[in-house]
Amino acid sequence: MTYDNLTVARYIAVRKAPYFAHALFRTPIITTPAVPVGAMDKHGRMYINPQVIQEWKPEHIATILVHEMFHLLNEHFSRKGARDQKRWNIATDMEIANILRTLDFRLDTPTGHITPEQYDLPDNLLAEEYYERLNDGSDNGDTDGDGNGSGNENENDDGNSSGGGHPSGSASDGTEKPWELPPDDTEYPGLSDTEQELLRREVAHAVEQHYKERGDLPAYMERFIKHYKKRKEVNWRELLRRYVEHALVITGHGDHYTYRRPNRRHAGSQFIFPSLARVRPEVAVVIDTSGSMNDTELNIAVDEVDALLQELRSEVTVLSVDAEVHTTQRIRSTRQITLEGGGGTNMMCGIRTAAALKPKPNLVIVITDGYTNWDTQRPPKTPPVITVLTNKNSETPPRWIRSVRVNVNQ
Repeated sequence: MTYDNLTVARYIAVRKAPYFAHALFRTPIITTPAVPVGAMDKHGRMYINPQVIQEWKPEHIATILVHEMFHLLNEHFSRKGARDQKRWNIATDMEIANILRTLDFRLDTPTGHITPEQYDLPDNLLAEEYYERLNDGSDNGDTDGDGNGSGNENENDDGNSSGGGHPSGSASDGTEKPWELPPDDTEYPGLSDTEQELLRREVAHAVEQHYKERGDLPAYMERFIKHYKKRKEVNWRELLRRYVEHALVITGHGDHYTYRRPNRRHAGSQFIFPSLARVRPEVAVVIDTSGSMNDTELNIAVDEVDALLQELRSEVTVLSVDAEVHTTQRIRSTRQITLEGGGGTNMMCGIRTAAALKPKPNLVIVITDGYTNWDTQRPPKTPPVITVLTNKNSETPPRWIRSVRVNVNQ
């Protein structure tokens, strides 16, 4: 029951660290004997030896899953720089061991797990600090453990091991291995840099929300959250797509997994698996047609409606709005759009009109230069609102509106 063991391990991991649920369940896991235990590549694919899944306890497999995920989330591959590969792999294992211990994951895996005390080093340091305290011979330290178990006992020329059984997936050290899939693999495509950035932000947000309720945020998680609150440049189209997906999922629309209709492919399993359901969403798009919107910005608006139509594969309602609503159109193609306006700007008028439509939209997208007045609080019975801001100098909308700032040159 290899698949069941892996499924149980995932659920154990999510029970201990619920904020990793999205990351763990979206990460493809490739079973291959090429890795002695497990590894993660820098494109977000995990590799696990099938014999390990079959023979290890689910609690130990859960440790491996979260261990490998932290290599990706903590960006060990980009932090390595010119450091020695073996020592860096040991240092990253120590950093992760501290986190796993705090989360109550078992470190007594059959291959053992590298910990700071095995090298007489203190807890709660960063990998860079552990690296500086390790001497050149420390990869032959006081442990026979295999770290996360992704390497062999001896290093070989193809980089399949880092010596001493320490982790060697490219998510740890940045060096791609012969057994890793290409980034553009058709069956298991890797995550782009933007997708990885968004994944880390999603996890950081989930961690913050989880510990906000408990009030006992661990120091390493606080560092993680603060790091990803420093906003990095993200492709706005990718960010908009992710916002739309999230808004539809939380309203029960779009593509999502549901237990209302169990997956019949696993009917013989002792576990109940969800099936993928598609619920056609209702989306309204408010386009700012005021005099301040130029042709380039209006073209962006039409392009985004076209992308939305392709993504949703269903009709959307488009409203052209300046200081008032001029047109409301139900469309399947951007060729059907008629834009009218040219006066002042009142996007709240468009939002209120969209919210009152029948059928009621599950999401309202506003495409505007942002030179309008916003209500400080969400109006009653208003669905989630996302704004696409086409001007870099306009003010950011209030917190109840999620906003994406367009790079007009992209």
